[in-house]
Order: sequence, then structure tokens, then C-alpha cells
Amino acid sequence: ATVIVSVLSGLVIVGLVWTRRFELARYGVAVPIAAVIAGWALARYPTLLPGLSVHRAAAPHDTLVCLIVAVLAGGALLFPSLALLFRLMLGGHLQPATAERARASPLTAIPLQPGLGVRAAVALLIVGVGMLNAADAPWAHAIGVVSLFGFIIVGFAAIVPPALAQDS
Repeated sequence: ATVIVSVLSGLVIVGLVWTRRFELARYGVAVPIAAVIAGWALARYPTLLPGLSVHRAAAPHDTLVCLIVAVLAGGALLFPSLALLFRLMLGGHLQPATAERARASPLTAIPLQPGLGVRAAVALLIVGVGMLNAADAPWAHAIGVVSLFGFIIVGFAAIVPPALAQDS
């Protein structure tokens, strides 16, 4: 039943996009996603992790390493495209309706020297991946997670053009 709901709502959304009713389509996208999640839960209902501890239910170490590598590869594809998008927006090629709000954001007011931000982001990435994969202590994992969050923040600040940081 949930597969049928997902397919039918997907067809309705395609029809809404075809007739240029984008606002309704935007809200309607949640229906097939919720149907897929509900279908997964209904399919797993009789045996939804009975008697498993967190350690027994966790993926093997090799799978977790592959997952981290895949996320980093995805970030390597995503961050340059975000940098290009920011440069196009600030160069005047793209003018969003909320440009004033983006310039007023306190998160973009982190001025960094050009090479320092990139070096710090790479260092935080190496520390984060190293601590999460090589160490077994909980404190080392905490340092790894904090380092990866720092990589995201410093990396974002490093790719934001200096003109945006000076405007705010």
C-alpha cells in the first residue's frame, strides 16, 4: 500500500510541476518520502532490532571507513560547486532575493588569510579522520567529531570570497 501511495503521489507531483504549480509540488514532495519511510518501517515491523545491543547492531569497521571515505568524496564534489555558486552570486551574475540577509549573516564575517583557511581546514580534516579511524578511545572519537565540525566551519570560511566577509 505504501508503494502505491508513493508512486501515485509522485505522479501527482510530476503533474503539478508540469502545470507550473511549484508551491504545491514543493509541499507535496513530503508525501512519497513519508510513504517510503513508512513502508520500510512496516516491512521491518515484526523484527525491528529485538535484543540487539548498539555494538552488535553497528556496522563493521571496514564499512564505517568506506562510509567516511564516501562522505569525504561527496564533500570534495560539493564544496567546489558551492564556492563557484558563491562567487557567481557575489560577482553579480546571480542575484537572489535575499542577498541583503546573506550579507548580514554573522557566519560569513570570519576573515581569513587566503592560504591559512585552507591549511587549517585540511589539518582539521586529517585530525578528524585519523581520530575516528585509528583510535578506539571515546575521548579520541570526541576530538575527531569536533575536528570534522571544525573542518566544515573553517572550510566554509575559507571558500567565502573576501568581499562577502568585508561587507558584513
